[in-house]
Amino acid sequence: DGNDVDNDECTNSCEFGAKATCKAHLDANPQATSGLYLIDPDGQGGNAPFQAYCDMKTDGGGWTLVLNRHVNSDNAGQPDFNVANGTFDDARATNWNFDIDLFWSGSTQFVFADKENNDCASCEISGYDSAIRVDKPNNVSYSPTCGGTSSALSVKKLVGPNANTNGAAYQCGASLGWGNCGGKPCHYGVHFSNTASDGSWSQNQWNELHFPSAYSSYKQYGNYQSEGSAWCRSCGGGLSAIYNQSSTCCSAANQYNAKSRWTIWAR
Repeated sequence: DGNDVDNDECTNSCEFGAKATCKAHLDANPQATSGLYLIDPDGQGGNAPFQAYCDMKTDGGGWTLVLNRHVNSDNAGQPDFNVANGTFDDARATNWNFDIDLFWSGSTQFVFADKENNDCASCEISGYDSAIRVDKPNNVSYSPTCGGTSSALSVKKLVGPNANTNGAAYQCGASLGWGNCGGKPCHYGVHFSNTASDGSWSQNQWNELHFPSAYSSYKQYGNYQSEGSAWCRSCGGGLSAIYNQSSTCCSAANQYNAKSRWTIWAR
């Protein structure tokens, strides 16, 4: 097809290169390595195929990177997932997400992964400082609503404190988040308890890993342009209160800039 790229729209064997997900690429080629692949989650006739980063190694591989966000990039917080925001950036230097609706029906698990201070360009989930795998809620479709307390889901800590621990954590419905902020999730990720309160987010347990939505008051803590004032914007799943001079959880004595880089992966 005019090049030696085997994971573009036309493979080196002259076959249509797009598959539904990264897991589908891995199933077709168990020796596939991590990198950019062409995917088409809603099949032919829907949205055009697009490139995504695939982690083909961590926890069995087959993970599609569906969101990247720097929590100290603005005071706006993360918008709803069921609308695409920004433009895919494999360097992971900008805020963007795909439409989660494209991945919901075909996925069984999600991963939330946090990197403190630095971007993690082209790296696998194992390259992050903290990551937790969550079983998908038993809901037919994604819903960006959270009207009350959360339900327990099975989780596994993949990276960071208590790595390889299996247990439970809490999310609200099919929102991929928790907390009731006007009927929308206050934070995306998981909590170690079933709280609905926006202000109960910073206990930093091994199974508490999250960042604020556009509906949370914590999106506005401090001035993100002023180093040292923008803090209390993420919870790093048991990471030290100051991890590489970045506050991973709320602490009045540790008011460092919340330099967290957040990702969500679907499989």
